[in-house]
Amino acid sequence: MTRPLAIALGLLYCLVSVCAINPSELNTRRARANCEGQCKTTTDLDAREMCIKQCTSPSCYNKAYGDFELEEGEVDIARARMFQNCLRTANRHPPPPAAVPSSE
Repeated sequence: MTRPLAIALGLLYCLVSVCAINPSELNTRRARANCEGQCKTTTDLDAREMCIKQCTSPSCYNKAYGDFELEEGEVDIARARMFQNCLRTANRHPPPPAAVPSSE
């Protein structure tokens, strides 16, 4: 009885630790899903991906692609990584909430 319980608990722990998504990744996925809906009218796949990236994080998009946008069909892994790293950093350290004016 003890051994099956230990196996079940071990499996449960593995499933929870593997399937768990950290909050910053969840925020990124939600933002991307929202932007996919906004960019769905773009028919060109490259343009749609850039639209999604720009919508997801305009500041990260400008850091990675602002000076030189990708040409049609171009793949730039270094800038794609720069964009992803910027997103992770931004989601880990969100800007402080705006100050609420007092009613005095």
